[in-house]
Amino acid sequence: MLDEFAECFSDKPGLCDVITHHILPTPEFVPKQMKPYCVPVAFRAEVNRQIRELLDMGLIHPSVSPMASPIVCVAKKSGGVRIACDYRYLNSYTVGDAYPMSTVGETLAKIGPANIISTFDAKSGYCCLCVRKFSFVV
Repeated sequence: MLDEFAECFSDKPGLCDVITHHILPTPEFVPKQMKPYCVPVAFRAEVNRQIRELLDMGLIHPSVSPMASPIVCVAKKSGGVRIACDYRYLNSYTVGDAYPMSTVGETLAKIGPANIISTFDAKSGYCCLCVRKFSFVV
């Protein structure tokens, strides 16, 4: 499987454009440019490097939106820093999906009869609107 789908396995994150996710805000939502959080001095060079890399890969781009959410820096156990966005303000005004994600029990019931189940971390999957863990059932 790894040889057959080698293009899916890379150190460089990819971009899935098969589907577009739309966030529907409630009528009370007012776009707001949130104040940036302070990036610790020890993380600044790495944060700037990661942002440059994401820009160069086309995974992010400069925005002129009236909405802005601050980034959050988290130290990784393995060293380095993980950057993420704090979307709590936007989330508080977001209309929930009519079809929520499956529960753990529902997912286990679907994959239970499988002969082979593989789980792995996606490369930088946390920085996208996607699931960080993928399961392949053969």
